[in-house]
Amino acid sequence: MWFRVLVCAALITAFSVPAIAAPFVPTSDSEVLERLPFTPSDLVMQDLRALHSRLTQEPDNLPLALRLAQRYLELGRVTGDPRYAGYAEGALVPWWHLDHAPPEVLVLRATLHQRAHLFDAALADLAAVLDSHPRNAQARLTRATVLQVQGAYEGAREECRALRELTEELVWAACLTSVNGATGKLRESYRQLRAALDRYRNAQPGVQTWVLTSLAEMAERADMVQEAEAHFRAALTLDAADNYITPYCCATRWHYRHSIRESCRPRWNN
Repeated sequence: MWFRVLVCAALITAFSVPAIAAPFVPTSDSEVLERLPFTPSDLVMQDLRALHSRLTQEPDNLPLALRLAQRYLELGRVTGDPRYAGYAEGALVPWWHLDHAPPEVLVLRATLHQRAHLFDAALADLAAVLDSHPRNAQARLTRATVLQVQGAYEGAREECRALRELTEELVWAACLTSVNGATGKLRESYRQLRAALDRYRNAQPGVQTWVLTSLAEMAERADMVQEAEAHFRAALTLDAADNYITPYCCATRWHYRHSIRESCRPRWNN
């Protein structure tokens, strides 16, 4: 069964930005405008180039296209660069507009629609998958995420409960505690998910990373700063080939959030 948990995708955070901003003009030619998270020599980019080169030669290779699109999607989530969503869509072009696209394509298309806040389109794709493949765990998990973002918490819970018959406890527990944690049971949900992780220390590294970052999110929202940092650091220790950008992802999220917390923290004498 095709099932892949996206690293650092357990929760969706929305940041508001001004609608209109004055253009930035550098004061000199030597001023650095942006530091890219990856360089052409990084293993991440080497892997992407190799996959892209193969897909150019085999444009109808669906498993290869899915793998490349998944990599782009992960990289886009990590860096926040919307261009990678376009690259992911480009990898799936031969199947993107099909009336009856393969279910794997529909799930990824739904994920990309979700990124673009096209929630109705995402739910339509997921419904198409689940109508013909009701045991597709990735579709269930993705629909739970979309429904939670929309505030349809009971519907999200139903999808999480359906996962009990489809996948391991750690996955459906993370799904359910995410919903419950957003609806008034934050600390209780944190304790439940932490206990579940303790029971499944031999779970797949990708699943453990997802759960650890979910725990970090919950701990941070509960103002448990030390626990949040400990969970992010634990995620950093996992080094699985399938999660090749996990270290960058977790480090970025922790340091970014920590800097925001420090800049906004009220100051008082201890």
